[in-house]
Amino acid sequence: MSDLLFDIAHMLAGGLVLLSFVMLYQDRLSALLNVYALHAVVLSASVAWQAYAQDAAHLYITAAIALAFKAVVIPTALHRIIRRLGIHREIEAVVGDLRFFLGAIEGEEILVADDKPKRDEEMAIDERIVTGDVIAS
Repeated sequence: MSDLLFDIAHMLAGGLVLLSFVMLYQDRLSALLNVYALHAVVLSASVAWQAYAQDAAHLYITAAIALAFKAVVIPTALHRIIRRLGIHREIEAVVGDLRFFLGAIEGEEILVADDKPKRDEEMAIDERIVTGDVIAS
């Protein structure tokens, strides 16, 4: 694949991770369902992009199924259930601190940007950090 194909695939994957963190941060049920539907649209776009990049026609079917059910049918049904039961109140957010949210996004960006092979010295430093030798010394 060319660089542009990789860049767009990484952008879509990053969008999926970002929307996953946004779902964790929602405190209203209807807003959570809307972000869930948006996540499904980005997921479908990601699968369709991979279908294009790999010239795999069967992945277009998978993208269409994900778009139809995960982005339209499931959120619509859940919105109706919420309205009928009258439970459109606040839900307890999994993540209550915005600093954690922003830190998680930054950590994901660092991991995605770290595609280049590491030199031996960098690998040794990383190993010392993971094992805790840096803190001990």
